[in-house]
Amino acid sequence: MRIGIDCRFFSTEYSGIGRYVEELVRALERLDTENEYILFMKSKAYETYRPSRANFRAVRTDIPHYSLREQVELPIAIASEKLDLMHYTHFNAPIFPGRTPVVVTIHDLTLSFYPGQNKTSAFHAWAYRLTISSITRRAKQIIAITGHTRKDLNEILNVDLEKISVVYNGVDVAPFRREVSEDLWTRYVAEKWLRLPYLLSAGVHREHKNLPRLIRAYASMIRNNPDIPHDLILVGKEDARHSARSIALQHGIEKRVHVLGYVPDDELAAIYRHADAYVFPSLYEGFGLPILEAMAAGLPVACSNNSCLPEVAGAGNAIFFDPFREREIESAMLGLIRDQNLRESLREAGTHRVEDFSWEKMARETLTVYKSIANI
Repeated sequence: MRIGIDCRFFSTEYSGIGRYVEELVRALERLDTENEYILFMKSKAYETYRPSRANFRAVRTDIPHYSLREQVELPIAIASEKLDLMHYTHFNAPIFPGRTPVVVTIHDLTLSFYPGQNKTSAFHAWAYRLTISSITRRAKQIIAITGHTRKDLNEILNVDLEKISVVYNGVDVAPFRREVSEDLWTRYVAEKWLRLPYLLSAGVHREHKNLPRLIRAYASMIRNNPDIPHDLILVGKEDARHSARSIALQHGIEKRVHVLGYVPDDELAAIYRHADAYVFPSLYEGFGLPILEAMAAGLPVACSNNSCLPEVAGAGNAIFFDPFREREIESAMLGLIRDQNLRESLREAGTHRVEDFSWEKMARETLTVYKSIANI
């Protein structure tokens, strides 16, 4: 088969979806020597990408996401490659994708619940519904990255469950278990004004990440327990409209809450490795990769009891709390700090849990979906 993949998100700079696209391509390179792959990439990725196999080829495709050009020019670029199958790695696909059979990955339906301040207008809401409804209707097969996303697709968009394959994301364990140079770490801590011990939370600063409740819960915890030495470190691309810094300032804990913004992978692994525990209070997730990264680093995890997080974390492998109740978030953090036996139990359970997820397994199952389309 001649398979196209929309790789315009190819890069970990694009957060979870970017990591998904990059890991999918790398794993397919290791697995598949038979099919031919055409990778539609933006210039930045195109310039640096070096395929490890001759059956992979990149095509420069500087077409912006969520744009009119995406609707007009992308189908033309795809048609010119005469593909047997096109895989859109996110819902932002052409409404009229042409005659090439389509597979689409739906990571979540976050915008159905939390559209964000940039997409609250009637036009944006209409465009989102039109685009995601169109691609899920026209796709031969849909890949959902969790059973929860599969359920949402069925209940919200009325997609036939038989059309949806659940293919879990993977997690790259090695970087989070690699020893960190103490000299480098000492310099990093001094540069960022960090101190041990600390609790960690990672994710882009958007409404559904629920950082205001986390910070208020943390403020309450250290106010009620002044002996607790743990600071709170927040990692992820910042958004001024959901300013963690201003919330910390309001509660007088600006010296205890460290907002690091976007952190490269090598630094991120070191930050995970030195944390005492990981807290993830998200209101909605499609997968929740950070909790698996935390488990890979040997951290005990406390996370929300909603959306896909109980499915991904697994029963008995994390503390679960209601993310709308600040008292529950505070109690979970306090439990991880005070109870050493609990921390050790969760560390061991999490270490075993991450073995259930690998990018190679994800790519292998995705390849099975491709082959099923060829046989339709």
